[in-house]
Amino acid sequence: NSEIILVTNISGATWTVTRGAEGTTPVAHTAGFTVYQVTSAGALTQLRSPDWLNVAAQFGADPAGSADSTAAIQNALNAVPAAGGVVYLPAEQYKVTSTLTTTTMPTTVLGDVRWGTQVNFTGTGDCLRMYTTANSSQQQWGGGVQYLTIDGTSAGNGSAGLHIGDNEQYELNLVVQNFAGTGSIGCHLDNQYWWTEKLHGTIVAINNTQGVVFDESGSALTSAGSFGYLDLTCYVYSYGATPGPASQDGVVVQGGARPYNGRLVVKGNFQGSSSATTSAALRVTGQAAAGHPNAGQFSAIANCH
Repeated sequence: NSEIILVTNISGATWTVTRGAEGTTPVAHTAGFTVYQVTSAGALTQLRSPDWLNVAAQFGADPAGSADSTAAIQNALNAVPAAGGVVYLPAEQYKVTSTLTTTTMPTTVLGDVRWGTQVNFTGTGDCLRMYTTANSSQQQWGGGVQYLTIDGTSAGNGSAGLHIGDNEQYELNLVVQNFAGTGSIGCHLDNQYWWTEKLHGTIVAINNTQGVVFDESGSALTSAGSFGYLDLTCYVYSYGATPGPASQDGVVVQGGARPYNGRLVVKGNFQGSSSATTSAALRVTGQAAAGHPNAGQFSAIANCH
């Protein structure tokens, strides 16, 4: 009659626990029972590799998708060592109600498989924000998001599944879907402090107002619009007016962003719009913001094959 108890928080002499962890059956105890600080066999594997952080086993995220897992996943992101690491979401569904943020690089948010690990965002704004302000010659490049789906069916207007930028050599392999509210974006590739060069991987964008957006929202660096040397494939599935919004853009380049000297592929099914509002599989528009060193410089795609 053994029971494994998961400790999720310690404040002084008070511990917050989850009874019956790892499939064990809770055992009756009298009030004020003693908990001995040991480790279970299931968690021991995680402890051997402290840079590999399991949001469910170690931080108490709910893989059934019922309870709010925002705090648990954020605590895992906060626990990534300064040298970088992996935040692992085992296959199932996770409810997130507000923005998850990490500025530690390289950090990889890793699921088991696309559509197998799914984050359901019910808030407004960014679901996952990844960036760094350490805009100098860093050796801590890399990280990204792999093998999961971010779903915005219940997200508010102006939301984004993934908002990422300001770092080199990100690797992406994810689905962003149903960010179909006004002003919403599936994957927002955005530089505020630094360039995002050598970006590589695959984005599947399904039923988003804007599927994948290259952007430069503001920086003091003259080359921060650079998305150079990328190798990115975007699979865009646009539903037009039914069941999505009246207008859906597939890939958008704006705000002075410049994907160049690389490979940018756009594929998929694009139904366009059934209204007077036009949709575009690829839209290039806008220029760097006023006051920026690149002000007046328009977005461009150059030498991408």
